[in-house]
Amino acid sequence: MASRKLRMKVFQHYGGPICVRCGSTNFDDLTIDHLLNNGSEMSAKDRKNIYRYIVTHNYPPEFQVLCKKCNQIKRRERKGWLIGNITLSEDI
Repeated sequence: MASRKLRMKVFQHYGGPICVRCGSTNFDDLTIDHLLNNGSEMSAKDRKNIYRYIVTHNYPPEFQVLCKKCNQIKRRERKGWLIGNITLSEDI
């Protein structure tokens, strides 16, 4: 896991340590999200060290700060598993 200092540096660049979706400021729950939903295209090494990747690649514009809950909701919405507050199972 990236150091708090490195995470804070990255969060500050993308608007501060606040979830852009719900406004949560719980630092330990914040994470970086791929706006283009293309995280799987990155190498495993880059995904593991996403904060270092972002700094060394001069803060690419395709990232945002989300809390873990909003990140999960976004993933479910994108896959069609979430309608309102109802989560659908994969086999439906």
